[in-house]
Amino acid sequence: APEPFRILHAPCLEDDFYLNTLDCSCADVIAVGMGGCVDLWSVRTGRAQRLCELGARYGVTSVAWSPDGTQLALGRQDGEVQLWDVVAGKRLRTLGGHCRRVAALAWNGSALSTGGRDRDILHRDT
Repeated sequence: APEPFRILHAPCLEDDFYLNTLDCSCADVIAVGMGGCVDLWSVRTGRAQRLCELGARYGVTSVAWSPDGTQLALGRQDGEVQLWDVVAGKRLRTLGGHCRRVAALAWNGSALSTGGRDRDILHRDT
């Protein structure tokens, strides 16, 4: 088997089959949700940075890049979804609608579908 050419040490990565806390953008930036934090890691440069710290109470349960790689959607343990402008490092908005953790996020253009443990799927234009 081929050897990895880079290794990202992620000691706080949750071992939970139902979480989707890793996604790679079209610009080769990996977003990783660990506990209440989201870190970004550039595959090209090896540079890492923290996008946000939400606190352990609002654990990140899913992450998904927008198709153009400028926004990141974060699903949370409490059922909320946050949209972040990654270039500015600022939260754009918080979307409610789920009452339990959000483990599935899928973009289609500017539309975002979210699936929660509450068994609801919400489809919204962002």
